[in-house]
Amino acid sequence: MKSPVMYYICTVSAIIFWSASFIGTKIAGSVFSPLMLCLLRFLCATAVLLILRVFRKDLFQPVEKKDRMIIFLSAVIGVTVYYACENFAVSVSTAGMASLISGSYPAITVLVGLLFYHVKTPLKQIIGILIAMAGVLLLSWNDLSAGTEHLLALRFSSSTVFSGAFTTLLCRRSRKSIPH
Repeated sequence: MKSPVMYYICTVSAIIFWSASFIGTKIAGSVFSPLMLCLLRFLCATAVLLILRVFRKDLFQPVEKKDRMIIFLSAVIGVTVYYACENFAVSVSTAGMASLISGSYPAITVLVGLLFYHVKTPLKQIIGILIAMAGVLLLSWNDLSAGTEHLLALRFSSSTVFSGAFTTLLCRRSRKSIPH
C-alpha cells in the first residue's frame, strides 16, 4: 500500500466497522446473551481466517516459540476479556456510554504505554489525549450520572479499554520478530 489515499480508505473503513460493531452488538444483544455473542464473534472470525488460510497461504507464517505465550495472552486478555466486557457494557449502556467506550481506547492505550511500559510520549500527544477524554466525558456526563446501571457499564467498558490497551502494548514486543 504505497498510496496515501489507501491508508485513508483503510482508516475510514476501520472506523466504520468498529462503529458498526457497537450497533450490531446492541441489536444482537436483544436476542443473545453477552457471552453467546462473544462465542459467535469468535466463530465468525475463525471462519474468515480459515477461508483466508485456504486462499492466501502466504499471509500465514509459522509462529516462533518465543512469541507463543504473547499470542496466547493477547487472545485471552485482548479478545476474550475485551469482547466479553464490551458485550456486557453494551447490554446496559446508552449512546453516550458507547462514545466513552470507543473514544477512550486509543487514549488509554497511550497512557498505559506511558505508565507501565515507559513509552516516550510527546507532550502534544498527552495534551491531545486529555482534551479528547474531556470531550468524551462531557458528551457522556448525563449518562454517567444516571444511576448504578450506567456505573456498571462504565466498569465493564473500563475493563474493555484496559484489556485492549495492555494487549496492544503486549503485542509490540513480538512485532519486531514478525515480518511485515
